[in-house]
Amino acid sequence: MNMPNEMILKGISVSYVADEDRLLLEILFDGSSIPLWITRRGAFRLIDIFNEQLGINALDSKGEKVLKKKAPIAFERDIAATKNPPRPGVIKLNLEEVRSGSARVGVLKTLQFTHLDAIPEKYQMNFVDTHDKAFQMKMNRELLLNFESLLLQQIEKAQW
Repeated sequence: MNMPNEMILKGISVSYVADEDRLLLEILFDGSSIPLWITRRGAFRLIDIFNEQLGINALDSKGEKVLKKKAPIAFERDIAATKNPPRPGVIKLNLEEVRSGSARVGVLKTLQFTHLDAIPEKYQMNFVDTHDKAFQMKMNRELLLNFESLLLQQIEKAQW
């Protein structure tokens, strides 16, 4: 698995694609973007991980706060099923790309997460897809909160 040279993160886009019943994450860099599918299971795992890292308390079935353990500084988690990973999705950009197979997009499989600094809080995430391609991005707490908010909005839109 090769890590690309660090690129400057310009933004993140998350949208629900009904034909695939998945979320499409697009990581926007200067002059390029990297698409990555997120399954329903993967989206909920990411929300749990982000809440843990951000120190956001969960509520139990009675609506009472559940105390969270201190999140580890660095870890790797499987996001998608590892024994039977999800099939790649297809983005229908144009017929030529679909015919050649270059429109295939991997599914988020593994998240490698590192908490870099305490003040200001910075995080590094390496997303590894089902094709073993890795995409790295660094973000601050505000961007991580925005990313989580985008995921939650699209989960709601998907009615998962």
